[in-house]
Amino acid sequence: MIGNRAIFHSGLAAFCTLILILHTSQARGEPITLSPLPIVGAAGDQYGRRVDVSLETAIIGGRFGGSSGEGTAQILSGGWAVQQTLTTSDPSLGTGDQFGVGVGIDQDLAAVGASGNKTVYVYRRVGTTGPWNPEGSPWFSMPGVDNFGIDVRVSGGRIIVGSTDNAAYVYTELGGVWTGSALPASGAKSQFGSSVGIYGANAIVGDWGANTAYLYSYGGSSWIEDAAFSMSSGSFGESVSVFGDYAIVGAPAANSGTGLVKIYHRNAGIWSLQATLTASHGMIGDGFGSSVDIGEDYAIIGASGGVDANGTISGAAYVFRRDGSTWIEEDRKLVPTGDEWFIEFGSAVALDEGAEVATVIVGAWGYDSDTGSAYAHTIPEPHSLLLLVLGAVCIGLRRLRIC
Repeated sequence: MIGNRAIFHSGLAAFCTLILILHTSQARGEPITLSPLPIVGAAGDQYGRRVDVSLETAIIGGRFGGSSGEGTAQILSGGWAVQQTLTTSDPSLGTGDQFGVGVGIDQDLAAVGASGNKTVYVYRRVGTTGPWNPEGSPWFSMPGVDNFGIDVRVSGGRIIVGSTDNAAYVYTELGGVWTGSALPASGAKSQFGSSVGIYGANAIVGDWGANTAYLYSYGGSSWIEDAAFSMSSGSFGESVSVFGDYAIVGAPAANSGTGLVKIYHRNAGIWSLQATLTASHGMIGDGFGSSVDIGEDYAIIGASGGVDANGTISGAAYVFRRDGSTWIEEDRKLVPTGDEWFIEFGSAVALDEGAEVATVIVGAWGYDSDTGSAYAHTIPEPHSLLLLVLGAVCIGLRRLRIC
């Protein structure tokens, strides 16, 4: 019996080792090629300039779509099928107003920016499967703010809205009533508000013209600037994101256009630089940091000028995984299928971390004659379900004195 037990134990150990090798090997080798999602559009719509994802539901903006070129946004769910095309009854929305130039989603709340109309529209999902209904007017409008709505993000009952007029706003819902407040900035502003991010009571605003990014927290009655970080050049702040105590800022023009990204961490209320990231095989013109998003364990970074698996300049995206205070690049970068040039894959990215997998959405607004599209990818969490099951089985067998 002892001999059989030893044989079984050795066999199980070998099997676990094999699983670990296979699991590790999946993260190494050639780039991972992704196929476009089933966006319904036409040439020139530019779907994928902005994307977002929450709970396996994605929103994809097409800023020149629609019957009159006013722009559209599509909701994808249920295996990434198109669930709904969002519309608005606003009579002032017209051709070229770019409805969908900014999009954000969090659970059952979504927002769509129309920078040409200087308006943001809000939608709510009925139940867990839709449909998405527009909130009644008045919408969030800022007639005197250039490109209000060019970037939009949603978290809980808050919506952050950017512009190109050195202004950014956070709207908060309380008791069914929305109130807005402008975010302050301590430094000289150039393109403050061109990129924004929000998570709970934390916000971030980029100013790539001044190569600066600002971090905020809600102090109970107002938004307070907690920190400001700058570079001397590189379009630092062209892309930003925040998640809890982590913030990420892209500088796609740094290093002669190779690009870089900086990650900041807050400890005891103080923000400081945790990591400076570059692509392991980055090249001039890649634009690493064209887009960014961050969660607790992962960061996704777009390089819209990167090279795909066929050597075509169509764009790429990179996944970094956090190990303590170190951010490690996964060995397989994400690229689109096909060999179409200059589709701007990686010009927009979004990340949503679940219990077992993290979901990534990558936009490519130049795909198929600027019809544009988006691509989905899932990343197993560091402790895969399979390994957890194997561990539980081994514990059970030990209790039965089999191993």
